[in-house]
Amino acid sequence: TCLFRSGRDAEMVARAMFDKQCIGQIHYDEAVVEASGQKSVVGQYAPASLAAHDFAQLASRIADALDFPTNQLQTLS
Repeated sequence: TCLFRSGRDAEMVARAMFDKQCIGQIHYDEAVVEASGQKSVVGQYAPASLAAHDFAQLASRIADALDFPTNQLQTLS
C-alpha cells in the first residue's frame, strides 16, 4: 500500500514534520532523469534547468551553514 497519493501529499507531510529543519527543496525536473541517463549531473547536462538551480541553491545554503567558502563550490563539481 502507498502512504501518499502524490508527491504533493508527501511534501505536505514532510513539511509538517520537518519544516524547521528543511533548508530547501529540489523540484521535479525531467532534466535530472535525462542527465542520469547520460551519466552526467544536472548542473552540467542542463545548467539552466530548475533542478540545477535548486541544487546550486541548496549547496550554497549548506556551505553557508558550514561556513564553507562558496567560491569553492564550483571547483567541486
